[in-house]
Amino acid sequence: FQQGFEFGHQGRRHNPEFTLLEWYRVGLDAPALMAELEALLKSLFDDTRPVGGIQRLSYREAFLQYAGVDGLDTAVDPLRRALEAHAIPVPAGMPAADPDPWRDLLLTQVIEPRLPPAVFLYDYPASQAALARIRPGPPPVAERFELYLDGVEIANGFHELSDPVEQRRRFEAENAAR
Repeated sequence: FQQGFEFGHQGRRHNPEFTLLEWYRVGLDAPALMAELEALLKSLFDDTRPVGGIQRLSYREAFLQYAGVDGLDTAVDPLRRALEAHAIPVPAGMPAADPDPWRDLLLTQVIEPRLPPAVFLYDYPASQAALARIRPGPPPVAERFELYLDGVEIANGFHELSDPVEQRRRFEAENAAR
């Protein structure tokens, strides 16, 4: 367990002060952005880096494969049980109804250390998409991705939300929650 874990996806290998590459461009969807970012990485790294083919793994698939739970489930209890099954201590004060801090804890403590050397995680929960488009479905997902190299997030990107009414609604909801 990483000492100092706090809500908000923070720890020894991930911190808001770290510099990440944000990748988005008006008119490109998430798959096109991932392909463009992969092409950039191939031009920057020589053959010693594992970017010869960055794997793509949905958020749901990563949670099922590495944590044994559906990461898009909105219930907290299955996430809590998955943490217990992996012997991950739960910090005091975890919210009883908000699944996102529980997802973040599973992601940082269970999933990230097991990821392939180069992987895009994509289709995040809609609740983790302040500026990304939401693709309807059962359940709806955010058209966003994160790129991990050797278990460390180095880039994120998204299909940019272009609906000003929806963007205002999200900002107002976040402010109300604060």
